Amino acid sequence: MRKIAIVGGGIAGLTCALALAARGISSTIFEQATALKEVGAGIQLSPNAVKPLQALGLMSAINGFASAPRSIDIYAGRSGSHIVQLPLGASIEKQFGAPFLSVHRADLQLALAQACERSPLIEINLGAQIERVPLENGQADIFGDFFDLVIAADGVNSKLRKQCFALEPVDTGLIAWRTTLPMNERPQAFSNHSTTLCLGRSAHLVTYPIASGLELNAVAILPVGTHINDGFDQWSSKWTPLFKGDQEWLDWPLRAAPRLPSRISAPFVFMGDAAHAMLPFAAQGGAMAIEDAFTLATAIAKLDDDSQSLQKWASFRGKRSEKVAALARQNKHIYHLPAPLALARNSSMALLGAKRLMARQNWIYGFDATAWSPNSSD
Repeated sequence: MRKIAIVGGGIAGLTCALALAARGISSTIFEQATALKEVGAGIQLSPNAVKPLQALGLMSAINGFASAPRSIDIYAGRSGSHIVQLPLGASIEKQFGAPFLSVHRADLQLALAQACERSPLIEINLGAQIERVPLENGQADIFGDFFDLVIAADGVNSKLRKQCFALEPVDTGLIAWRTTLPMNERPQAFSNHSTTLCLGRSAHLVTYPIASGLELNAVAILPVGTHINDGFDQWSSKWTPLFKGDQEWLDWPLRAAPRLPSRISAPFVFMGDAAHAMLPFAAQGGAMAIEDAFTLATAIAKLDDDSQSLQKWASFRGKRSEKVAALARQNKHIYHLPAPLALARNSSMALLGAKRLMARQNWIYGFDATAWSPNSSD
């Protein structure tokens, strides 16, 4: 029986521990924080992220705090004009077999942590500051305990990635400003039951319901050095009341993971943001981490029958996450176009229509991590 450590107690690490436990495999989580508390605010969970959570029996807990946006409504930031509405809700669930949800990160992490605490196969060590992991005879020495496999889920600023590959995160030149506010205090231009996406020159804004619809999560993406109070002064007055309220906006510089030569540097395996932190323009960072976690547990469970299962996993996940990251980079360019290119973008989106725009997401939303195996063709 392999002894497995997971470094990082975020969404990726906790999900992986639960997926391993579901296969009868024990693991030990090492988290540097003294309490499991997620940084940030909202997270969107598309069907490809929800399916693994369903398989782990977490939906009764998640449904207690999740919201299910009915649509994504896309607007021009400066004029305030509506461009197109993309359906979510029942149509998404019918097509992909799982809903599209939006949640507060802290709520999701708490649900995952509580499930881990109930499992006799999972041990959680908090306050575990790990800067470097020594190796001895191919095993990892973590605080005097030896592990055969170390799953690096320690985020975009991964210390283990730096140890193995001497690679630092990449500054993207963008900053995310985040806030949440009670739904009944939101400016009325922002929907209480759908996602609102506003596009503008060098900036965009997205809002969606969380906390069972009781709160509105807002994220504004701007160039580094631009304050939230200054980034939208040329936008329509229907949006600007959001920035003039009493709520506190927190800034978060956006970093991306460097391209890794491999997801594996024995005995380390990299997943989540440690492997592929990406721009948020595809709303898939959390989903990729959850997919990573569930499929990695499958690969580990297959090791006795297939010694190459981890390598197959690493190859597949590298290709898929890079394809999603490339889409996010492309969306950044499209979202932030200046006039008159923005007018052409808006016209093209309206002309394509909701059905064809949504079809472009099928390869993302349609992936089922619970059906993947090392011998899968995709």
